[in-house]
Amino acid sequence: MTFNVNARVLLELGGELISSDAIALYELIKNAKDARSKNVIIKVNVAITRSGFDSAKYFIKHGGSSVDAKKLKSRLGDKYFSPQAERKLVDKFWDEIDGKLKNEALVYLDDFYYNHSYIQIEDSGHGMSLEDLESKFLTIGTSNRLKEKTNTSDGHIILGEKGIGRLSAMRLGKRLQVMSSKCGDPNWSNLYLDWSKLEGDLDSKIDDFVAKPVEGQKKISSDISGTVLTISNLIEDWSLEKLTLIAQRDIAKLKNPMDRLAKRLGVEIFYNDREIKNYVSFDRTYLDQRHGYFEVELKYKDGISNDGEEGFPEIRLEGSVEFRPPEHLAIPGEPVHRETVSVGLEELTSRLADGGAKLRNAGAAGGSERFVGIRSLGPFKATGYWFNRQRYKLEGDKAEYPEFKDWMDRWAGGLLLYRDGYRVYPYATPDDDWLELDKKALSGRAYKLNRSQVVGYVDITSDNNRYLQDQTNRQGLRDTPEKRALVRCLQYVIWGELGGLVKKYEERTVNVAQTEFSEVDKTVKQKTKDARKTLNALAQTVPADKQHEIMQIKQYCDEVEAAWAKAKTALKKSEEQHDVYLHLASVGLMLEFVVHEMTRTAKVTLDNIISIRAQSNSPAIESLFHQLKSLEKRLRILDPVSTPGRQTKSNVKVRNVIENILEAHNSQFSRHRIKVEFIASKESSGFEAMLVEGFLYHIFENLITNSVYWLDHHRAFLSEELNTQDFEAKISVELLVHERRILFSDNGMGISPSIKSKIFTPLFTMKPNGLGRGMGLYIANRLSEESGMKLRLAPADQDGQFRTFEIDFS
Repeated sequence: MTFNVNARVLLELGGELISSDAIALYELIKNAKDARSKNVIIKVNVAITRSGFDSAKYFIKHGGSSVDAKKLKSRLGDKYFSPQAERKLVDKFWDEIDGKLKNEALVYLDDFYYNHSYIQIEDSGHGMSLEDLESKFLTIGTSNRLKEKTNTSDGHIILGEKGIGRLSAMRLGKRLQVMSSKCGDPNWSNLYLDWSKLEGDLDSKIDDFVAKPVEGQKKISSDISGTVLTISNLIEDWSLEKLTLIAQRDIAKLKNPMDRLAKRLGVEIFYNDREIKNYVSFDRTYLDQRHGYFEVELKYKDGISNDGEEGFPEIRLEGSVEFRPPEHLAIPGEPVHRETVSVGLEELTSRLADGGAKLRNAGAAGGSERFVGIRSLGPFKATGYWFNRQRYKLEGDKAEYPEFKDWMDRWAGGLLLYRDGYRVYPYATPDDDWLELDKKALSGRAYKLNRSQVVGYVDITSDNNRYLQDQTNRQGLRDTPEKRALVRCLQYVIWGELGGLVKKYEERTVNVAQTEFSEVDKTVKQKTKDARKTLNALAQTVPADKQHEIMQIKQYCDEVEAAWAKAKTALKKSEEQHDVYLHLASVGLMLEFVVHEMTRTAKVTLDNIISIRAQSNSPAIESLFHQLKSLEKRLRILDPVSTPGRQTKSNVKVRNVIENILEAHNSQFSRHRIKVEFIASKESSGFEAMLVEGFLYHIFENLITNSVYWLDHHRAFLSEELNTQDFEAKISVELLVHERRILFSDNGMGISPSIKSKIFTPLFTMKPNGLGRGMGLYIANRLSEESGMKLRLAPADQDGQFRTFEIDFS
């Protein structure tokens, strides 16, 4: 038994699936380019608009038995005729329709609209023979382009592969005439299609829609080849303004205008014989005024070892980001801060993973779902320029800002996507936010990095990125693991790398402001003191009748001091409020850890209770006791950090804190198969430090949580890459009493040199979206500073990776 296909499926594949006239034109341009046409000519000819045609038909149907052209003209007016239409043609219409009987007038109106309002697309490609029209053009889903793409060896790029692009003509009009010929054929071959016949009987079969190519007129020369598509019975209105907008906003970006090496598209566009410019030059002078920039490439190297054995390819994201800080924050002689991007596969498989793709059995079961998208994604390049519009307006020439704004409005909108040099829609169109830049901006994560301030593009290829395929409706890429990996990779570069660099300078701005505040405070105190001293000296010398003037100046000094004292109080209150927010954030993260543990413990407890109901044996009761005991310890750790009133410094026995928190995590360490080593001398029991006890708990909680995650991930990575189950995860805590230091380390993959300087930056994380917020180490670092400690990375191991954190109490 086979499928039965109704004829209306053609409408669904053509007019219904293609979402816009611009995309329909693009599909037909791609077909011409696939046919190796160097140039494509698009002619839009409009005498009467679709709205005018429909209105005229309505008035004729509901009018008298014959047409009164004068009355019909008064109803329609000139607005339904294109202003660029030939005047003689419009006058001829009114002359010839006048006095016609109703049915004759309707037929004449149809013919006039079909013959004088149409879209024509002409190319000089290899064309189609009579046989090709029947075996290829009329075969929906033909594989000839896909085969040609596979077998092409001369470097010609094939853009289409689904075999349905020609149906996009349905989006533009209900009638199609094809005139085509191959080089050497003596005649043109013609095909006429009327898609409106598909709209009548919804149950008609595709075999009922008969289309037969016929031999056309003789060619001037048999050497001529190419195809002319004439689309009539247009579905929408076409004006000079509409076509100009499509030409300059859409068609002008079909080839990458930012790529200096890219060739021009080779498309000519006319509206009623008036040529429309479709190439908009990209003014690169503004790029020198950018505030941020990134250029990255995902590289794949063959996984061939020295002994010739084949393994997994080496995958690395490499490139650079830069930020041009405000002049007062820039390092002298370095107006631009540049940083290298270098992220290996193990880090990438974490950062690009789906937050819901949790590691099973502490990573021992592998993590194939974390690898599938990135392994098969393939290499790509991305370039982006970031402009802070508000800062540009403040720092730049105000007279030139309108021109800059026009340039940004034309080119900004996020990252355009190009495959083999041709644009993939709808990315970076006004309504598209494929990288969710605006979504994150609205959530407050990185409000400046929204798509209206980003200009750039991504380059992929059909050969290297086989799984990045278009949806049938041409509305972007199919939702696949590879597409999601691409999106997350670009988000990481924008938010993690560029955003982290911007955040670093925002932090520096706060520090500079605090320093300046202290300097101003000293200056105000000294100046008012000097002024009072001078005034007292003057009071001894001026006459009595002038003493009131001295008193007025002294009063003014008092007012200045009072105003400054009020300002200091407000600033102090602001600092205290910031401290409260920092504390609340710390508690929030701690609560998240504990709630997670409570959820897990509750499940285990419930399982044990069920076991007790089935059999009252003591091991189950004993297990229940230990589970509840573990929960009690975790809650006990939360107690000293949960109350703001307790956040005062005191002499804290450091060893006790370490032992408490390690003991509280015993169950977790056991579940994740992590061996913990605590190294401390006997004399360490007396080691005390003046600090906020809750802050030290938070720092350790964050370090442990990070280690558990990365050790699980490392185990999964080794299992997936090397097929080994021999990894023994370890955490080591060493208390150095005489040096007043704590060393906290694990034997995971470690922190690479390229991200060493970023780990304490707020919002920077290498964990998957949803699992990492990038706030843990930032808050831990701030809390350590407030307690007089220093949290930092110890020197790297022999392989260059950083695996040890140092807490310095000295």
